[in-house]
Amino acid sequence: MDKHTPTPWKLSLPDGDSRFVASIQIGDKSLNDREQVLSNADAAFIVRAVNAHQELLDAAKEALEKLELIDQINFDETGEEMPSPETEQLRQAIAKAEAK
Repeated sequence: MDKHTPTPWKLSLPDGDSRFVASIQIGDKSLNDREQVLSNADAAFIVRAVNAHQELLDAAKEALEKLELIDQINFDETGEEMPSPETEQLRQAIAKAEAK
């Protein structure tokens, strides 16, 4: 399988076009073979990401609930909860996926 354009990608919407999905700006020239392969790989990457998004987000939320239960058991000397780095990382990933 061909490799897609490296991430992270940025969203740029043209004014007034609600049908816009994605655009690859190549300049004024037509796509050559390599650029067409990148374009096709990008399109396949978008489809996979969109189709897996909700399932992955739901699984991440379930995993976060489990990690938070484990974190509640692990206290420091002051008796305060000590969230693990993995818990914080998962919270951030979920927030990013939900665009919060």
